[in-house]
Amino acid sequence: MDFFAIGCLSLHRLTKCLGGALLVAALSGCEVEPNDDDSAFPELEAEHLFDFVIIADPHIAGSISHQDRLASAVGWVNAHREEYGIELSLVLGDIGWGTGLIPSRDLLDGLTVPYVPVIGDNVVVTGGEQGFEETFSPTWDALAGELSTWEKAPLPVWHDAAARDTWLSNTRFEHGGLLFVSQDWNVRDTTGILAELGELNDVKGGSWEWLDAALEGVEERPDESVILLSHVPMAPVAFDL
Repeated sequence: MDFFAIGCLSLHRLTKCLGGALLVAALSGCEVEPNDDDSAFPELEAEHLFDFVIIADPHIAGSISHQDRLASAVGWVNAHREEYGIELSLVLGDIGWGTGLIPSRDLLDGLTVPYVPVIGDNVVVTGGEQGFEETFSPTWDALAGELSTWEKAPLPVWHDAAARDTWLSNTRFEHGGLLFVSQDWNVRDTTGILAELGELNDVKGGSWEWLDAALEGVEERPDESVILLSHVPMAPVAFDL
């Protein structure tokens, strides 16, 4: 499937809110309205915090047109960075595979804001998960110095069902009062159309364990202050219930 998307989200802090600041994510240009059913709360005023960009499915695997459109997306982010207050880019999977891995990284390196690569299923089914980690190793090193409390799960991880070592790409960090948690839900023990779906990768050192640890104490955080990142959506259409 050939799919590419880029979107920009704007983060606002709602001030004059009883009980402290509340963080919400809203599309740029949207107004935040108070709850009409709760007259005890005063009118809320939104203070812009920052924007972050989501880029999904660049699919860099040989097609020059795919490289051109990713270059255009990078150019758009750089051109509008100051206008929107863009501070971060999240690249949600199927970035590049095979001979497209290094070109995809080189194009994304043109961004003037930090970017977080997330692994996708096409990388896994083409046998490129270790290559993905090696290709973006300089990116991980840079993010450790650019993002607060940056962590990346140790690799490799033995996957019981796949009966082999796997490179489950899981990360977490904080930025602007938000906790970002990235999970690798890509299937490791099958191929074909079923590899388009997802699994919890619930093995020692795996993705489910990573998410569980990342969300420890989350009830103490402000509402709407945790963002989960993955290529495979954590939804019934993608997971075997």
